[in-house]
Amino acid sequence: MYVLPSDGVDEALDTNGTIATSVAAFQRWFETQSGGRRLRLDTYRGTLDITFFRLSRSDAQINDYGAFIRDQKRSNRR
Repeated sequence: MYVLPSDGVDEALDTNGTIATSVAAFQRWFETQSGGRRLRLDTYRGTLDITFFRLSRSDAQINDYGAFIRDQKRSNRR
């Protein structure tokens, strides 16, 4: 998932190949470390399927949670 705060700048990392290139790199690394095993990734028509989601909260609001941000993941959907 490519997730941005409400005021975040969308750099199109989900569509310009940046995330896909990074995932391909860690997939190759994982194969070398695991004896050829691969992680199962979500794909659509053979291409990595990256979901875009814009949060309802701003970057400042999210940062206010500090280390407890993970506790907010479900309550952010409105």
